[in-house]
Amino acid sequence: DQDEAVLNMLGYEQELRRDWGLMHNFGISFSIISVITGITTLSQYGLTTGDPGVMSISWIIVSFFTMTVALSMAEIVSAIPTAGGPYYWTAILAPPTHA
Repeated sequence: DQDEAVLNMLGYEQELRRDWGLMHNFGISFSIISVITGITTLSQYGLTTGDPGVMSISWIIVSFFTMTVALSMAEIVSAIPTAGGPYYWTAILAPPTHA
């Protein structure tokens, strides 16, 4: 496995299983994001302070920037596939004065 080879190169041995499929990842992500809660609580605020047109354009703009962050994080995790995630990335990528 390529991820296991990268972990070995970083000096780690793979201990956690990596057997989640698409539905497992989608289910966890969906429950963390809590789309239903966000839609029911924030739609009324958006409709009273703007209108459906403003909400639609805002959705597109925010989705674009969210995807840029997600793609950046995906690139980093493919290069440094450790269980610590962003905590470990910061320790490796930040200069010693900031880490």
